[in-house]
Amino acid sequence: MKGNKPRYSLMMFSRSKHTILTPKELVDEDHPLLFRPFDYMGLLQFYTEDVTRMGFCTIKDYCGN
Repeated sequence: MKGNKPRYSLMMFSRSKHTILTPKELVDEDHPLLFRPFDYMGLLQFYTEDVTRMGFCTIKDYCGN
């Protein structure tokens, strides 16, 4: 998403015990995978075990490609 207007996102999952991943039909050569599959508890642990990781984009730091 590109543009000059602010973009807002809303997390639509909460404490999932399953692996969070992008559906295969949404990924192709023109739309590459931006984030590896991840689990919520792993992300939470990554975020909380070192406060210096509380950066601009925690999800990108944790599972970005």
